[in-house]
Amino acid sequence: MSLPGFATRESTRAHAQRLSPEWSADAFRRLGRSELWVSKIGMGTFHCRPEDEGGRQALQEALRLGINVVDTSPMYADGGAELLIGEVLTHEAVWSQLPRDQIVVVSKVGYLQGETLERARERERQKRPFKDVLSLTSDLWYCIHPQFLEDQLTRSLARLHLDTLDVYLLHSPECFFLGTRGQSDRQKAGLRAEFYQRLRRAFVHLEKMVQEKLIRYYGLSSNAFTTHPEAFNFVSLGEVWRAYEQACAERRIPPEEGHLAVIEFPLNLIEHGAATAAVHAFEGKWYTLLELARKLDLGVLVHRPLNAVWRNVMIRLADFENPDLAVYQEQVRRLLINFREMESHLLQLLEKVYPRSRSQEKEALLAMFSLSSRLEALAQELSDPLSVIQRIQGTYLARIQEATRTIFGNVKPGEVNKIRDYLDAYLAHLKKLMPAIVKYTTSRNRDRLQPLMPVLKQFEGSAEGLSLAGKALLFSCSVPGVGTALNSMHAPQYVRDAQEVFSRYLQVTPEMLAELERIFPLDWERWV
Repeated sequence: MSLPGFATRESTRAHAQRLSPEWSADAFRRLGRSELWVSKIGMGTFHCRPEDEGGRQALQEALRLGINVVDTSPMYADGGAELLIGEVLTHEAVWSQLPRDQIVVVSKVGYLQGETLERARERERQKRPFKDVLSLTSDLWYCIHPQFLEDQLTRSLARLHLDTLDVYLLHSPECFFLGTRGQSDRQKAGLRAEFYQRLRRAFVHLEKMVQEKLIRYYGLSSNAFTTHPEAFNFVSLGEVWRAYEQACAERRIPPEEGHLAVIEFPLNLIEHGAATAAVHAFEGKWYTLLELARKLDLGVLVHRPLNAVWRNVMIRLADFENPDLAVYQEQVRRLLINFREMESHLLQLLEKVYPRSRSQEKEALLAMFSLSSRLEALAQELSDPLSVIQRIQGTYLARIQEATRTIFGNVKPGEVNKIRDYLDAYLAHLKKLMPAIVKYTTSRNRDRLQPLMPVLKQFEGSAEGLSLAGKALLFSCSVPGVGTALNSMHAPQYVRDAQEVFSRYLQVTPEMLAELERIFPLDWERWV
């Protein structure tokens, strides 16, 4: 079953008016030239998948609360997030009479990984590859060629159980520039020209999809909107608009009648460049990203309201305990020394017992069990405890357990017991290291947030009783020009936290932005 129709101005506006008495005056905003009315906080689905009951409950609660923006992508859980949304939307439409035309569903296109990548490889074997594919790594490709857009939209609509997608975004098109650092100015100019031509060709095809009633509006989701203008991967909104005008000319429609309507990018208390840096040129003038978006009447979605990247470190904008930093730093240091020694003995044993006939496989296993330096770097690079847990549990532990199965399947039976004890001890020590690193990074996260406290005191009238995460979310959705702040809500508690923010109003002033810029100056070195 697929749901007919799409979000409309009339229905989204009526939805906003129904909820206005319960929420703050700015709880809904017009999403630029789309003229859709959207809740100031939207449902992000990066962590959602069909088998995740918490994510399912969170989405149901968000829709019933009145949140009417759901943002997703085929790359989230390898299409699983779209599947979950499709199941929940269908259930709510049938059993709760949720009107399809009041919900704005946003998805994206561009990345090839997981199942999508396997299909692309199969097409290559069949001598009918997608055109203009960029191979970023062995496990990640990228493409925005019209042929690929057509293929992916069909699959997204099927997973989402929709006839029409409300907003379709090109997902991180700046991937085109990966691997181009260090090139000459002439080479860079050629690459930039080709980049915007690829956008133009994509826009032409997206207009065709609008005409076919497969999508309603389109745009870009790009972290490179907020990089330095001299960065290798900077995306200029002015140049994007020029590519759009060229696409409209090719389609023989005026730009006012075209459907480029939405952009998405990061914005939070620390990554404030979209509101503070006038780096986007248009018609001989310079604008901040939000100013130019407003001039062009583009709807704005912002993501990562609680996860800031500054000086190559992830900072979680949330409340954590503030343990003694020195104590946990010493604990991690001692555990890493023991782990490194244990790792050395294990590697020596693997060298002896693993079959020489499988030398290439052995090298991969030896690399897998050389984690100590990566864990040491992890403790320094990340200050978000959740990211530490995800990296260790989701990446390192999973790979080591798979490598362990490979070892047991290939070493001689008499050697299995000899190596089993080492592997058990290795895994046990890794599991002991994880909480220690989490406690250390928790302490460092809190330490890094201290400079923000004077600014957050200015929120007290509007945000009394809100947690730090609540204040951060309130800021991101209150910056002038923002339509919706997308918060990843993979458990019902996150929805309830967002609910507290809906009744609050915060005026983000130029003085407040200037103070944030002083405390956390723009991280230009990261990009240039």
